[in-house]
Formats: sequence, structure tokens, C-alpha cells
Amino acid sequence: MARKKLNRLKIHIEYS
Repeated sequence: MARKKLNRLKIHIEYS
């Protein structure tokens, strides 16, 4: 499942 990947993407976008 791509749950961790989604979480990392969200964090990356919010951390930009």
C-alpha cells in the first residue's frame, strides 16, 4: 500500500 508514500508526499508539500 502507498500509505507511507502519501504521508511523505503530504509532509513534503506542507514542508515546502
